[in-house]
Amino acid sequence: MRAGEIIAIGSELLLGGRLDTNSLFLTEQLASVGVEVRFKSVVGDVEADIAAAIRTAARRAKVVVLTGGLGPTRDDCTRHAVARLTGRPLRRRPEAMESMRRRLAEWGRTPTGPQLRQALIPSGAEVLVNPVGSAPGFCLSWRGCLVVALPGVPAEAERTFAGSVAPKLALDSTVKERLERRVLHTFGLPESDVEGRLAGVVRAGSGVRLGLLASPLGVTVSLTAWRQHVSDLDRLARRVRVRLGQSVYAEGKDTMEEVVGRHLAAHHLTLAVAESCTGGLVGHRLTQVSGSSTYLDRVAVCYSNRAKVDLLGIPEALIRRHGAVS
Repeated sequence: MRAGEIIAIGSELLLGGRLDTNSLFLTEQLASVGVEVRFKSVVGDVEADIAAAIRTAARRAKVVVLTGGLGPTRDDCTRHAVARLTGRPLRRRPEAMESMRRRLAEWGRTPTGPQLRQALIPSGAEVLVNPVGSAPGFCLSWRGCLVVALPGVPAEAERTFAGSVAPKLALDSTVKERLERRVLHTFGLPESDVEGRLAGVVRAGSGVRLGLLASPLGVTVSLTAWRQHVSDLDRLARRVRVRLGQSVYAEGKDTMEEVVGRHLAAHHLTLAVAESCTGGLVGHRLTQVSGSSTYLDRVAVCYSNRAKVDLLGIPEALIRRHGAVS
């Protein structure tokens, strides 16, 4: 199993106001092609710092994925850091130029001087086509490590990785090296209770790792193992369902609103929602599901006491006696 490391590049990730979401999908996608992410780091837009982070990562990982710093502005210095560290001068690559010109032409634009910097790629590196943006990525081997540079925009990073990087990594992995995961979503139990109910389910040395993640949406239980332990994984997932009972409302990538929608549709039921303090959040979640118009009738946000009386028919005396918040 190859060790991997993700380096998110961008000073805005260190100064606040922006989250590194690329690492979330990259971790899952890398695991599917036999790369276990062992480290993640964030570094600002300083060429020397980026180079130092790559140097450290290359000592402990076989695959290093960089995200960000490939844009047209002067603070986008990922390509310069890689070129200087690896001793591969930047060269304007015809394939990168053509890809960028074609993408900009689709948007009715021509490359500006700063945008032409995006076609500068370290010598000998493979250009990675960006299917949805103008900044190409690249990858190269250095000191026994594969260094991959992806755009920082999440949609561009995902499409570039899926189209150019994942197939390359999959060729070098075996079925047994790939990670499998089972995810179960629960609601109504605090994390400590979930942990208590699952005590002894996963034994040390079984090859399966148990993880718990608490959030406002509930507690997510994950079971992770190498492909050769997949039968143990399925057996333990069934045991988790038994231990947690009706607290498990979904598995995999299913959301609560998708599960609710399927049950309503299956029983030919419709739903009307009256919200107050949630301010329309329940309705918003329900309508994120494709086809929700078949079962969601209406959503009323009745925030003021007057709205509760006028639209929902709640007696004023009842609100005066108990208050609007029960």
